[in-house]
Amino acid sequence: MSKTHLKVFINPRSGTQPQNSGIRVKFTIGAILLILGVMFLSLNAFNSQSESDVNPAQGIQFRHIGIEEALKLAKYEKKIIFVDAYADWCGPCKRLARTTFMDTGVASLFNNTFVNVKMNVDQSWGKSFSHSYGIQSLPTLLFIDTSGNVLQRTVGTIDAERLVSLAMSLKK
Repeated sequence: MSKTHLKVFINPRSGTQPQNSGIRVKFTIGAILLILGVMFLSLNAFNSQSESDVNPAQGIQFRHIGIEEALKLAKYEKKIIFVDAYADWCGPCKRLARTTFMDTGVASLFNNTFVNVKMNVDQSWGKSFSHSYGIQSLPTLLFIDTSGNVLQRTVGTIDAERLVSLAMSLKK
C-alpha cells in the first residue's frame, strides 16, 4: 500500500480519525438523551393517570403492595381496601381474574370506590398477610377498613353480579 492510499483513512493534520467522528459521537449522545427524555415523559404521564382515566375495559386495576402501604393509601384516599388473596398456581384465582375482575361494571365500580390490592400468598408479605388475616383457602376476597378490620370476606370464585352486590352493601 502506498502513502497516498493511507491518506484516505488518516487525517493528515492530526494523524487520527477524521474530524466528523466527534460530530457522530455528539449526535449519538444527543439521540440517546432524546430517547431517554421521551421515555421519562411517557412513564411520568402513565404514572400520573387519574382514576377517572382508568379504562374499565382493562378490568380492576390492582396494586401489588403490602397491607401497610394499602392502609396508608386507603386512609389518604378515604376508601375501603379490596384484597384479592391469590397464588400463581391457583386455578380458580386465574378464572376469577379472567372473568369477574375483567367485567366492565365490576371494574368501573371497584376502580373508583376501593383501593384494590392483589396479595400473592406465596410471597413474603403475602405469607404474613395470609397468617394475620386467616387466609386458608384461595381465592379469598377481603374488604378491609382503614384500621385493618375485615368488613367482608368471601372464599372461592364469585360472579360479577354477586361481587357488585357485596361491594354496594359496603358503600352504604
